[in-house]
Amino acid sequence: MEELAQFNQHQQDARGRLDTIAKAVFLLAGGALTLSINAFTGKDSVPIDCELAAYLKLSWGFLFYSMVVFLLVIASVLLDMFVFGERWRKQLDGGTEAKHFRIEVFQIIMAVTALLAFILGFGFMAAVAIGVINS
Repeated sequence: MEELAQFNQHQQDARGRLDTIAKAVFLLAGGALTLSINAFTGKDSVPIDCELAAYLKLSWGFLFYSMVVFLLVIASVLLDMFVFGERWRKQLDGGTEAKHFRIEVFQIIMAVTALLAFILGFGFMAAVAIGVINS
C-alpha cells in the first residue's frame, strides 16, 4: 500500500506541475497577444516596418499555437486519466488489467513543441518591442 500511496502522490505532483506550466503559458501568451494586438492594430497604433511586422505575425502565430497545443495536452491527459480510471474500475470488478492509452509520446511531443513555440513567440515579441524603441 505504501508504493500505491507514493505512486498516487507522484501522479498528483506531476499533474499539478503540468497545470502550473499551462496556466503560466495561458496567462502570459494570452496577455501578450491581447496587449500587442491592441497596440499594433488599434487607432493609436505605432507604425512598424515590414521586418518588424513579419516578426510580430510570427510571434502571434507562435503564441496562439502554444496556447492551443497546451489545451490539447491537458485534454489528452484528462482523457487518458479518465479512460485509465474506467479500466481500473473494471479490473477491480474482475475484468482485465487496466492499462493507459499509449499516447505519452504524443503528449510529450505536443508539450515540447508548445513550450518552444511559447519561447519563440515571446522572443519575436521582444524583438518587435526592441525594434520599435530603436526606430
